[in-house]
Amino acid sequence: MRKNSVRLTLKELRPIVEFYHSHFPEWKVFEKDTLIREASPIVQCITFDRISAGDYRPVGYIRVLVAPSPFWGFELSQHLDVKLREIDRRRHELIKEQVVEAMLAEFVPAIDRPLVAEEVLNLYEAYALPTTSEAYSLAPLNAYLGHFGRAKSWCERFKELIAAPDRLPHDLDAAHLAYLDQLETWIEQGDAKEQLERVLQEERRKWGFAEA
Repeated sequence: MRKNSVRLTLKELRPIVEFYHSHFPEWKVFEKDTLIREASPIVQCITFDRISAGDYRPVGYIRVLVAPSPFWGFELSQHLDVKLREIDRRRHELIKEQVVEAMLAEFVPAIDRPLVAEEVLNLYEAYALPTTSEAYSLAPLNAYLGHFGRAKSWCERFKELIAAPDRLPHDLDAAHLAYLDQLETWIEQGDAKEQLERVLQEERRKWGFAEA
């Protein structure tokens, strides 16, 4: 029997998301396909990605809200072990409890433990390659948590990475560089935490986490 090649609709995905939400009721539903929880300035997310074969793929990741972006990107992106990486819509009812167990066992930070921004920072730095996008996030995250020396080091690392001779320019390079330059100024002025708190609240409003 051929597999259905049509993507799940958001309407079809809704009961799937509702099932997983029932296991993690303290999380919120975001953009109809994602569960989120916050520990400022971190958001931990699980997206149920609709893939072309009609299956869905759970993806765990974080977002650093003090690293502004025009799009909702995935940081520390994680997939489940290959046996449960992509779930056939027809098998969902049979294996959904196994998927919950896999998410509990495999996603980091652990989704059944309190979310602590400082722990996420340490995890992020340990996993970082780093890429320009990782350096861009790690600089303000360190600064928000009071690690100003580490923040400035990540600013310098970002500049080194975008200057690499074999790297192709990215459309956001200039905006990211300008923001990190501003971050360094805030650190020197001694008001980085206050300025980053303002950025955080602006991002929370932009993504619908707080009232305008």
